[in-house]
Amino acid sequence: YQRRVHGELVVVEEAPPVEPDVHELAAFLSAQWEKQHFEDTHVGVYERPLSLDWIRRPGGLQWAVLLLHGGYFAAAVFQNGRPAVHKAFHRYVVRKKQGGRQSAYDASGGGMSSVGAQLRRHHEMKWREEIHRILREWAPLLAGCGAVFTHTPGPLNSTVLFFNGGPLRKGDPRLQPVPFTTGRPTFSEVKRAYSLLSTAALCPY
Repeated sequence: YQRRVHGELVVVEEAPPVEPDVHELAAFLSAQWEKQHFEDTHVGVYERPLSLDWIRRPGGLQWAVLLLHGGYFAAAVFQNGRPAVHKAFHRYVVRKKQGGRQSAYDASGGGMSSVGAQLRRHHEMKWREEIHRILREWAPLLAGCGAVFTHTPGPLNSTVLFFNGGPLRKGDPRLQPVPFTTGRPTFSEVKRAYSLLSTAALCPY
């Protein structure tokens, strides 16, 4: 750029800014956070040996966030901070007033044949089918993700993500639990979760 020095116009050259290595910074911050968590609680964050291979992969800047429970589903795949695809929907699967999902009530031996119970069973089946359809459609994008963050509380929710012909497999090191409390699964909540997951705070010691 140009600036005036003692009345004369001179050209000032600046060195180009140095771009930080995003993957190295993310790996360092993640390792520090896991170390501090273990020191505070004596419990491993992921209940397995520390592994950051998932964050060093070429797809490190493409992440997915999947939230599902109580008949709600919300998910998105983010590329360089922007949602490439997203979907959110809700089905009526929870027993009104009594609470709890119809499938859980059936599994406990309390199955009912009322119209409401039959409707909830139908909606839960459709809920699962819709999630499976979305995941199949997103298979190429999910395959390119460096990390897939999930919040699926309870065994009934966690099993929905893993099915024959599906793009996700148990034990995949890219699968990471969302390490904080989330609200009702909506697209806004998915964006909030992604923002927290992809933001780092550097604190001086």
